[in-house]
Amino acid sequence: MPIPPLNSEARTPCPDPGIDRNPKIAVVQHRRALAVCEGRRALAVESYEAVRAGFGVKGEAE
Repeated sequence: MPIPPLNSEARTPCPDPGIDRNPKIAVVQHRRALAVCEGRRALAVESYEAVRAGFGVKGEAE
């Protein structure tokens, strides 16, 4: 069984929100960047789990 390629969204690097002088804006930008990054991580985990299931590996990954 060939290993499928990782979803293009999951392969995209996480955004760098940069630095803003206004701390409120900086917090919002960083939280949004973290949410985007967490979504991409979740896609990668789903892909990994699908590959494991395809190879018949059961149980939690360590």
